[in-house]
Amino acid sequence: MRTAVFNIFTCVFIGLAYFAPPALAQQRVTLGWGRLADNDLIGDGNDRWRTGSYVISKVRGRGWDGRRPTRFGEVLEYRLRGEII
Repeated sequence: MRTAVFNIFTCVFIGLAYFAPPALAQQRVTLGWGRLADNDLIGDGNDRWRTGSYVISKVRGRGWDGRRPTRFGEVLEYRLRGEII
């Protein structure tokens, strides 16, 4: 039950962040993309219960000057993940 409530809350939060007012969206720029593919067969040759996964992420912020941000929320990462179990 807690997992279902957490998943619903997460979906609502992502939906609200996605449909933010255009004024807020125009202040941020895309800083980069990330992708990661994983398969547990690679390495020791044993295929376990989690067969594989793929993650794609998008990093957005107000700009990059080579230093880490000083305030919370200045850089945001949006992730989408899928896996085969």
